[in-house]
Amino acid sequence: MKKNESIWVDLYNTLYLLTVSEDTIRSLETPIFDPLDELDTALTIGFSNKAISFYVERAWLTKSKVVELEKFKAQIEQIDTEYWNVTDFFEVDGWILVREWAKKIFNDLEMINVGYNSSGEQIIYTGDD
Repeated sequence: MKKNESIWVDLYNTLYLLTVSEDTIRSLETPIFDPLDELDTALTIGFSNKAISFYVERAWLTKSKVVELEKFKAQIEQIDTEYWNVTDFFEVDGWILVREWAKKIFNDLEMINVGYNSSGEQIIYTGDD
């Protein structure tokens, strides 16, 4: 199923940033782009109540997956802001736990980024296509 709505892309971006290697995260860093700022923004939008309701209304997520995502978001929110930096992202136990959990969710949802359409929208497919 093609899921190109921006809030689905924010869910994808959150999970993607949590699952990639340190080299990939560091390669994304520029003076004007901080991957962890992007993570914070994507988390805020992609895991909002409005977004979750949107996913459920379209039957993109089961109720049990919604409960898991809510617990997952709460786990991220428990990480102290002093650890929101790239070095700690790969070394602090809280981040390590979240990153492993993100890999499981990412795999469960079978999210596949296939690029952009002619309108410039990012297209995310899932295994139920």
